[in-house]
Amino acid sequence: MANVVDIFKSRQRKSDVTEDKDGETLSITPAGRSDLVHVRKCTSCTITVEGVAAKCLIENCSGVTIKFKERLISGTLELYNSVNVAVHVSPNHMLPSVVIDKCSNVDMHFHQANLLDKIYTVGSKDVVIHLDPPYPKEQPLQFPKDLEDSDQCITSYYRGKLITEKMLRAGGGYPTTAREEAEAEQKAKLLEQHVEKMLRGMLSKGGSQPRPVDKPGDKPTDKPTAEKEGDKVEEEASTQGH
Repeated sequence: MANVVDIFKSRQRKSDVTEDKDGETLSITPAGRSDLVHVRKCTSCTITVEGVAAKCLIENCSGVTIKFKERLISGTLELYNSVNVAVHVSPNHMLPSVVIDKCSNVDMHFHQANLLDKIYTVGSKDVVIHLDPPYPKEQPLQFPKDLEDSDQCITSYYRGKLITEKMLRAGGGYPTTAREEAEAEQKAKLLEQHVEKMLRGMLSKGGSQPRPVDKPGDKPTDKPTAEKEGDKVEEEASTQGH
């Protein structure tokens, strides 16, 4: 996973920076909706973000609690190289993308399960999702047992259960999992079968023999007999005209 600090620097987004605070209770009001809230090198602090911001980066922090009163427009929160961090997401605001890179003892508080989409982790441990009733109160991320330090994972809710899977890179570098790839392939296969069945039905209603549907890599099929006969008639007519 790319260093999130480098990603933010490359985008040159205006930042509201809070740094080198120790044992303080702070309130941050972003100057603009496109700003990045950047909290770094803070220890034992409670920070409340009062307004709307583009996104948030928590970097090199310890014992920090951060509370969002409003939404992050991009829906992205990133935590990098931090320990003992608690994040409280604002009620009724979805946070689709959470990146946790080289962190430990992270507590993510959501009001409901549908406000969370994906959590991307690498080199992290002891990450817990907290939800309000009637959902299970605490749900620790269960990382795969054969995980290497450099392996990236995706955590999401699947059929009502929180699951964590190894990340794969699909075509174009899109992050996915083996399960998601298999499901996508199955859906594509079922769609192909449905379209083929529909085309055959349309052709059969017209009284002509349905032509086999070519699949990628197949050699082109011969024309139906009726089409061959039509071509022959056109060829003969052309010969007679000369």
